[in-house]
Amino acid sequence: MINPARTSPLPSPPPSEPAPSSRPAHDERVFDSGVQPSGRAVTIGPDADAAVIGRLHSARLIEIDLAGLARIVTLAQTQLTSRVWTIDGDAFVSFRGGMRPLLHHGDLHVRGSLLIDDHAWLICTGDLIVDGIISDYVPSTLAVGGNLSARRMVTNGNLTVGGNARVTEVAFARNPHTPARVGETYTARNLLHLGSNVRASSFDVERSIDVADEKDVAFYRATLSPELFAGSGAIDDDRCDRLLRCDLNLFV
Repeated sequence: MINPARTSPLPSPPPSEPAPSSRPAHDERVFDSGVQPSGRAVTIGPDADAAVIGRLHSARLIEIDLAGLARIVTLAQTQLTSRVWTIDGDAFVSFRGGMRPLLHHGDLHVRGSLLIDDHAWLICTGDLIVDGIISDYVPSTLAVGGNLSARRMVTNGNLTVGGNARVTEVAFARNPHTPARVGETYTARNLLHLGSNVRASSFDVERSIDVADEKDVAFYRATLSPELFAGSGAIDDDRCDRLLRCDLNLFV
């Protein structure tokens, strides 16, 4: 189980330039974005007016918390028709190709992996099921009104889930500035994080590793792949990110 003392407050169809150091290292399996921000940021809070849905199409950055997500779900129920959508294969959400950022009202099932490009976003008012890997770049936003489930997940951007989040293998919450927010229970076999950058109402985690905590890393070192470590002996965030995206082992 997760250690609350160490990670507190782990308790809750359809921007600005990212810092160069914030992008994970490139490899042939990862998209490298050439998107330049244009358009505006849209902030969605509990008092968002009904016209906000119509303004989303031009947004290059979505800022949304749990209360704002609940508001969007309520507005979508009155303005949009709910539908179940299944994507047979991978989904790439981007302004430069693939699937454009969008608000989907209803459940979404991606039978492959889901990648959200920088300056892109996806809001799903229902449940989001991804059979493969969820990954993103910063800045980006993934917001799920219902439950989220995936086999693997690495998040550099903003993640907000109104219901439960379930990752069957391993999740890496890499955003040190904005915590991932889960309204109900966060379940994961392995959760890698940076201090208290994951927040949920409750946790059901077999192995929680604060990759920025030397004592935590030392305790689990024998179970971790040597490929994760830099020359200094610390976990290399970029290597961890890359192994996750490429579906390679993080544990021995």
